[in-house]
Amino acid sequence: MNNENASGLKKTVDPYWQFVRGICIIFVILIHGKDGLKFENALAGSWNFDYWLVLRQVINFPVAVFFFLAGYFSNVDETKQKNPRHILKRLERLVIPFYIWSLIYTLINVVKSREKMDIGKTVVDFLFGLSASPLYYVFVLVQLVLLTPILIKLINRNKGITILFLITPVYLVFIYIYTIAFDGQPDLYRLPFLPWFLFFFIGIRMKIRGYKPIFKTRQLTYSIIFCIITLGLSIAEGYGLILAGYPSGFASSQIKGSTFLFALSIINLLMVIKPRFETHKVRMLIKIGDHSYGIYYVHLIWIMTFEWITSFFPVLDNILPLFQLVQFLFTITMSMMSILIVRKFLGEKSARKYLGF
Repeated sequence: MNNENASGLKKTVDPYWQFVRGICIIFVILIHGKDGLKFENALAGSWNFDYWLVLRQVINFPVAVFFFLAGYFSNVDETKQKNPRHILKRLERLVIPFYIWSLIYTLINVVKSREKMDIGKTVVDFLFGLSASPLYYVFVLVQLVLLTPILIKLINRNKGITILFLITPVYLVFIYIYTIAFDGQPDLYRLPFLPWFLFFFIGIRMKIRGYKPIFKTRQLTYSIIFCIITLGLSIAEGYGLILAGYPSGFASSQIKGSTFLFALSIINLLMVIKPRFETHKVRMLIKIGDHSYGIYYVHLIWIMTFEWITSFFPVLDNILPLFQLVQFLFTITMSMMSILIVRKFLGEKSARKYLGF
C-alpha cells in the first residue's frame, strides 16, 4: 500500500494536520493575491496600505509551517534503513509535477511578454522554478529531502544540534547585512534551503524526540500570549523598516527575524491546541487541506485570471479588503474545481503523479 501523498511526504491520517494545511494554503493564496503597494504613498486610500502591511504580518507563517510539517511527516523509519529507493521515490513525487508546472508557468510568461524572449533567462526560470513565485517551496523541499538522512543521523546521535539550530539565524543576519548595505534583499534569497532549514529541522527533531512544551503550566494561555507578542514584534518591525527607508517588500517579507519568531510561536500553539481540537467542526477546511498541494501549484493561474477579468471592471480597485475577499473566493473555488475535474479525467494516480493533484 502506498503510504505517501503527492508531495512525497508520509501520508497524514490525522485530520487535524489537514485542517492546518487548509488554513495555511488559504493564507498562501492571500499572500500571492493583490497587494497594497500602490497605496503606500497615495493621497487617497492610504489605509489600504496599512491594512495590507498588518495583514501580511498576520498571515506570513504558512510556508514556515509547511516546511515544519514536511519534516514532521518525513518517513524516519524508512530513511534510517538507508534505502536509496525511498529517497528517490520521494524526489520523483516532487520533481515531476514541479517541472511540469514550471514549464506551464514559463510558457505563460513567454506568451505574456511583449519583448523578445531571452532564451537563457527562460531556461534558468524553468530549471529553478523562477517562472512562478510559489515554486520555490518545492525547489527548497527537494534540497531538504536530500539532507534528511544526514539530519536523522545527527539527531539520533545528538551531534551538531547547536550548529543546526544556528543555520537559519546566521542566514538571517546575512540577509539583514545585505539589505542594509545594498538597500534591498539579495536576488533568489528564498531558493537556498538556509532560511527554511530551521522549521524543517524542528519538524524532524520533534518527530524523533517528541514535542516538549515551551510552557510548563497554562500552556494554552501562555502560548496565545507568545503568539500575540511575536505578532506585535513583526508588525513593529514592518513599520520600523519602512520608517528607516527600507523597501516595503522587505517590511512585508516572510523572511525576517520577527516573522520567523511568530511562525515558531504558531507551531508551538498548533502542538498545544492539537489534543483539544474538534476536527469535525472544520470539515471544509480539512477538505481544502487534502488538496493543498495541488492548490499550491494551480492557484496562481486563477489569481492571474481574476486580475485579468477585473482589469475590465476596476470597481473594487480602491477597496483592497473587498478585492482580496472576492479574489480569494474565486481562486479557491476554481482551484478546487480544476483539481476535481482533472482528477476525474486523468484519474487520481496520473493527476497526482504529474500535476500534484
